[in-house]
Amino acid sequence: FIGEVGLDFAGDRAAAREAQVAAFERVARASAGGGKVLSIHAVRAAGEVLDVLERAGALAGNACIFHWFSGTSDELQRALRAGCFCSVNPRMLAAKRGRAYAQAVPAERLLLETDAPSEAGEPYDPAAEAARLAALLETLAELRRTPVDALAARIAETSRALLFPA
Repeated sequence: FIGEVGLDFAGDRAAAREAQVAAFERVARASAGGGKVLSIHAVRAAGEVLDVLERAGALAGNACIFHWFSGTSDELQRALRAGCFCSVNPRMLAAKRGRAYAQAVPAERLLLETDAPSEAGEPYDPAAEAARLAALLETLAELRRTPVDALAARIAETSRALLFPA
């Protein structure tokens, strides 16, 4: 399990673009050969992340999970064609584009995420997190016009397959 890795070209982080790409390329090359689960961070960098993963051969045999996908719709389709998964959190669903992406991702490629903690040192409350995930699942089921139980079962099956491969 490798995560959270990737690229972030937002704001002043863009100044470190070359260093970020070099570091991510090392991680991607080390992941080539498969058998890994990668949680991927891509802010204003989804296309570049996919380029790096393709060049390194890290898409084959690995489960690449885009955490809170925020690229373009074309980049989302490219990621899905490449076999990537997408995880969704409540903040993603607060935006129109995030809701559209949550609807566009095939159910077998969809995962839930907490994106917790929000800040370093923030106390973790498992009961509150479970309640947030339950509310997220309900919102996601409404958006996708699917029964909550069916979506929960599909996401649980995908999660099991990723975390405990046969």
